[in-house]
Amino acid sequence: MQQGTNACAPWTLSSSPIQIEAPLHLQRTGPEHLLPISEQYGSNQFQEESNGRFSLQKEIQRPTVGSVLVASKNLHGVYPFENSIIIIVKVDLKEGFQGLIVNKPLPWDDLPKNIYMQLEPLLRPTPIYLGGPIIFKDNPFLSLTRIVDLEGFVEVLPGIYYGDPKVTEKIFMMIRVGKVQAHDFCFFLGFTNWGWQQLFDEVAEQSWHFDTYREDVVRWPAHK
Repeated sequence: MQQGTNACAPWTLSSSPIQIEAPLHLQRTGPEHLLPISEQYGSNQFQEESNGRFSLQKEIQRPTVGSVLVASKNLHGVYPFENSIIIIVKVDLKEGFQGLIVNKPLPWDDLPKNIYMQLEPLLRPTPIYLGGPIIFKDNPFLSLTRIVDLEGFVEVLPGIYYGDPKVTEKIFMMIRVGKVQAHDFCFFLGFTNWGWQQLFDEVAEQSWHFDTYREDVVRWPAHK
């Protein structure tokens, strides 16, 4: 993963994307804060071998939009990528690969109090995930939805659409005025980014395994 050149205080945000380290209380990896890989994929589909490689029924050799990345034991102790599952949402030869970690939910109470306080009562019923360590100050959130034809959203998997930080900010405003409902979205704080060759190198180093998308990879909010 790309590393920032300057050390940043916890939750220090910028108008440019930066790498941050979360506070220690957000670096918990117990079962109450992390959806285990085995739970996501099931014991019959997923097995991690002693050498850190993964055995899945079908292997994808080349990353693309919609690919699912599964962390290997090589990323043990590497926050926040240890035991992570990531969906690739953007691929660009110049900008590289962008993805969202989808199995690390965050308690709303652990977020900085100055982040969208006015929307907090509307968003609390909706789970939020740590999408990655790169966060924009003005637009820290990204989103996924299954609503078709929402302006600005891009289909990354069949029936699943990705909203970048600017698009997600507009969604928050629409939630405020009642045009859409929060439970139709999954929200992510930050994202993950690799340079074009960087991800290929990490795959070659067996840091990641690629698998196809399964319906239970993203845990959508329950409609009330």
